[in-house]
Amino acid sequence: MRIDYTIPQNWNKLTEWQLKRIGKLVHSQSKIPHRLFISMLVSILIMPKRTFWGYVKSIYLFTQVPLFILEEYCSWIFDKDERLTKFPEKFKVDKKTLLGPAQRLSNISIEELSYADTFFFNWITEKNDDDLHRLVAVLYREEDPNAGLDDRRAPFNKLLLPENAKYTDKISLQDKLIVALAYQGCRELFAKRHPIIFPKGEASDKELTPEEIKKQRKAYQPFNKIIHAMAMDEVQVFGNLQQTEKANAVQFLSIYEESIIRQRERERLTKK
Repeated sequence: MRIDYTIPQNWNKLTEWQLKRIGKLVHSQSKIPHRLFISMLVSILIMPKRTFWGYVKSIYLFTQVPLFILEEYCSWIFDKDERLTKFPEKFKVDKKTLLGPAQRLSNISIEELSYADTFFFNWITEKNDDDLHRLVAVLYREEDPNAGLDDRRAPFNKLLLPENAKYTDKISLQDKLIVALAYQGCRELFAKRHPIIFPKGEASDKELTPEEIKKQRKAYQPFNKIIHAMAMDEVQVFGNLQQTEKANAVQFLSIYEESIIRQRERERLTKK
């Protein structure tokens, strides 16, 4: 009997069902024996969605192919160069549809990124799920009929976060773990692109000792300080504080890092 299997080879090719299952599995990896973890991982990867036929195919595959061979097909999960950067498109809660950000966080403002990053950093270091709930409340909002094509969500408003959280808090923890995984993937891309802004080794997802947490908190620089610095600069590239907060985060990070490089170069020349 011949059965064909398709195994995705990067995060962004996974279906939302696979993402939800793998996100929860990866988050619990340290508590699961390695062989069981790989078996569960392979089972999820060969099923775009949960079906009876999918389970039959999974069982048959394990009877025909040794686990150490199957493990090779999911090695990309552990490749640090492979990142999930695609967010779940939407969640339906109490008859409301909450939309997420674009892939790679390409359509969020620097103010939104500032709040999201603070909550993510707190969650990854302190492991408090309240910060995970807050992260999702920042990123997921209802559709705005007057919004542009690049971002259909209602504009970010920090004052409305508690109201928005009444709905986002009802999203399952499993789904929220995927949001966090996607955010982490985007953040790692930002860090690779802007090493000056994102210190190396910051916001690791490994288990941290209390001393390591203290060091990371000391090294962490909230974006709100950077936003204020840009708004108070003589040039004011993005305008006043309110205008700067609404600037596209991707564009803001590029310009901010360039300003740091130029400032350092000026200081170097002055010392000569």
